[in-house]
Amino acid sequence: MKRMSRRNGAYGLTVFVVAILAGIAHARIAERRAEQAKIKPGGSEALGLERYGGIELPFVKPPGYFRVMKLGHRWMLVTPDGHPFWYKGVQYADFKNLESTVIANKYGGSNTLWATQRNRRMLSWGFNVIGMDSSEIGLPVGVYGSTTPNAVQIPFLLTLNASLRGATNPHGVMVKIPEYLKQVVAGVPTATYNGWRGKLPDPYEPNFALAFQHEIGYWQNTIVTGGFANKSWIVGISMDDADATWAFKGPGNGPLAKYPHIGFLVACTRFIYTAAENPDGQNWIDSKFYAKYVWIDYLKVKYSTIAGLNTAWGTSGFYTSFDDAGGFGTGTGVIDEDGRHTAWIGSDPYLLSHTTPGLKADLDAFSYQFAKKYAQVVTDAIRAVDTNHLIFGPDAINNYGTRARNEILQGLTDGGVDVFVLNYDPSFGPMAGSMADNNLTYDLTGKPAILWYTLTAQADSYMSAYPPQYAIPNFSTQASRANHYATVDIPNFLNAQGANGDYYILGFDWWTLIDMPNEQANLGLITPKDNAYDGKEAVSARGKDRFGYPTGGEARNYGDFISAVRQANLDVLKRLREEIGR
Repeated sequence: MKRMSRRNGAYGLTVFVVAILAGIAHARIAERRAEQAKIKPGGSEALGLERYGGIELPFVKPPGYFRVMKLGHRWMLVTPDGHPFWYKGVQYADFKNLESTVIANKYGGSNTLWATQRNRRMLSWGFNVIGMDSSEIGLPVGVYGSTTPNAVQIPFLLTLNASLRGATNPHGVMVKIPEYLKQVVAGVPTATYNGWRGKLPDPYEPNFALAFQHEIGYWQNTIVTGGFANKSWIVGISMDDADATWAFKGPGNGPLAKYPHIGFLVACTRFIYTAAENPDGQNWIDSKFYAKYVWIDYLKVKYSTIAGLNTAWGTSGFYTSFDDAGGFGTGTGVIDEDGRHTAWIGSDPYLLSHTTPGLKADLDAFSYQFAKKYAQVVTDAIRAVDTNHLIFGPDAINNYGTRARNEILQGLTDGGVDVFVLNYDPSFGPMAGSMADNNLTYDLTGKPAILWYTLTAQADSYMSAYPPQYAIPNFSTQASRANHYATVDIPNFLNAQGANGDYYILGFDWWTLIDMPNEQANLGLITPKDNAYDGKEAVSARGKDRFGYPTGGEARNYGDFISAVRQANLDVLKRLREEIGR
């Protein structure tokens, strides 16, 4: 910031005294936070961070909750106290991937003590957000009736999983709906689409809204003591895990994964679901597949007559009605369509390369409406309880760094997404290690984003017995993994720009805290023995860490990932402080 010139001696003395008092106050705050987190001087505390982890610079009037805003061409999160904040999160920061004896032997059987240590470590490594799918134990708010937050407070991203829970456990305590959420692809014949059958719920069915209402209610009334709507430590609310909205994630021609066209799937799925489409093999309480009826309503409004639709789609007059005229797969109604009429439907569910132009235009338009409806239902459920927090999109789309369909991105935008969660892949996409498709996403939507991100060094890790995971960038050592993080990817995040020059990346979520034995992958910052990959803890020799906890006991000595990560995270703050302070 520009300095004010001194006008007289009295003013100068006042400034001098105020500066001393302010310096003492800031030093005491830093001492308290350093003691709380046991972070040694010289870490990010030395940069002057306020209680939420924002850069302590004059910025804006305290908004009370996290917000997004632009400073020049730089999008930034703003903390509740009004300071700039760059998101550096860790997803799935949970103890479930630890070896079974760690909590008992290292933390005296206390999950809370483990969570406190987790928070200390994250802060000491320069991370500042507890990301999605993390343990509720250790949050900076009281949970499950306790009014006491964790002793070491870090902001968190509250993540909803109603789409997944409704598809897998509809009678659980979180969603409590009468039956499974119907999945779009379940009713599409294999002769029409024979690819991967991922999860994608029908956002038009009443149970979809009910699932989100119940999960949000459970967070509000059971998990977060006193409710989450007024808690300033929440960075935002993530709508879903995008794996449960699978066809949103990418295009039909991605280099590693292809995603079918949602409009195509809806047009060819059953309009009445049978027991064969139900995960438990039972008849449905409500067998109607609502999205297909909405598709038919859209066509009725647009064309008025079935003759008009036949002409636009080039069907040679095949359809005799919009509605059922002989049954799914056999009738001549548009709702009876199952994809067998390839002369106008085509045989390419990914790119619609053989679909007639009039039909393709309608399928694209309905895909937009589908995505918008999804986002509107989730947004409305959140806003019925909480009008304070940012809404983050499904985590994460643009899979493998390749842009999702424009209709999906625009539908999510218009449906209520404030911040996108995009996939960043350092190895794949139109330009390896680039932001090309994510930049184009910003050009389309105008919405800032955080990035889902991970790297592995399989051979130099607890997971060395297993081959590298498919499509996850892998390095030979923890040091080379760290070098890529620090010198390639973090600069890419900071430098990513839209066509108008905006720097739209708000930060990133690292996946994940602990290596994942079920995925046999070195995705973590620490091993399942609870040793950090810092060249000191994750080794065979026994020792103690800087907090006094035991370390070592690994099968062999693993390299140092953390040191370069910590420095890179610190450098982000230094760079942004310089930019903002000009």
